[in-house]
Amino acid sequence: MRRSILIHLAIVSSMLGACTLQPTQTSEPALSATSPTQTALVATNPPEVSATLAVDCHPVTIQPSRSLEPVFVETVKSTLMLQVGGQPPVPVGEFPDLGGIKDSLIIEDTLYLLRETGIQRIQLSDCTNDTLVELNHSVMSGSLLLASGGQRLFYATVDGTTRESIAGYVDLKDSTSHEVFSYMEDELLTFALLGLTENGQGIYLLQHGQDPSLRKILIVDIKKAAVAGELTIEGYGEADLSPDGSMLAVNNQVVDASDPKYPVYYQLNIYNLTAPSGTPPKAFDYPNAPSELGYGRILWSPDGQRAYFLVIDSAYEPTTAYGLWSLDVASGSMTKVAAMPDPTLHASTISPDGAWILLRAETKDETFQVNSQTGEVKLFSASVEAILTGWQ
Repeated sequence: MRRSILIHLAIVSSMLGACTLQPTQTSEPALSATSPTQTALVATNPPEVSATLAVDCHPVTIQPSRSLEPVFVETVKSTLMLQVGGQPPVPVGEFPDLGGIKDSLIIEDTLYLLRETGIQRIQLSDCTNDTLVELNHSVMSGSLLLASGGQRLFYATVDGTTRESIAGYVDLKDSTSHEVFSYMEDELLTFALLGLTENGQGIYLLQHGQDPSLRKILIVDIKKAAVAGELTIEGYGEADLSPDGSMLAVNNQVVDASDPKYPVYYQLNIYNLTAPSGTPPKAFDYPNAPSELGYGRILWSPDGQRAYFLVIDSAYEPTTAYGLWSLDVASGSMTKVAAMPDPTLHASTISPDGAWILLRAETKDETFQVNSQTGEVKLFSASVEAILTGWQ
């Protein structure tokens, strides 16, 4: 079902939480060639990390420009390709094959790749690379998050065979790997990384199951490698944390048996994670009701004052697109940003300065860059298989 596409682990932007741990209660840049039971886990050190050079190396430098542009990576045959904005992709080199790319982050000239059997670090300027974590399972899905001032690379993965959920981090100062969470009691239940608590001592993990309904978020103490609390939520398919971690945007399904015309409808719920336990969320109806959240994510502005999302008529068999919208969280007012006619577009990410929203086609090599203020739309080609790695 198409709704399953919504349930992904791709958490790309920085999501630093504001909730402290509590007990459980209820122009384009130029490219130049130059548990909740879980096992108590202890820090483990990988084999000594040694850098190697790529085969057929083509060092790449991303030149600064006046505006941020999205950066994509993809492997074509055995060659890693990199694309900035609408420019043609360029080859970087052939690197140790750790399987397909599941998620990626780029920080200046350093590229981090979560692949099927490990986490790879690549220096674009000289093609040196190393394997930060060697995974003993094949990753079905997962995500990366750089935090602690760029000193820790957090990861979450789901084993493609056993469905085990694992979360941990790499200390980039000494390249040690630390697992902090593991769950494998129910093969239909997995956990995805939402973000970190403000003090950096915990991570939020969102529970996913075969049923797209969302019920809770675990708070894992990083140092103790144990669940320290949980947040109860009501949602359906999609949830995204605000940049400061103080709010959670959740798509929610509401059943109203008293309404014979629309007994099931959808709302956007905003949870204040700093409010006392049990505080209900603010609920907002989507425009053009009866309607639903479109594919992809709920995107937060960098200041956390607005949430951006697509609206369509039906997530299962969409025929009508109602466009890209924004919600002013404080006032509750909704504004149409741009009319996007394709109901299968996916909301992908927002630029770090909040100026551009990225929408990607589901089956075509089309990417739309929408200005969050003016609604201006830029269309360019990027492979549907390419992974968004960040903005430069």
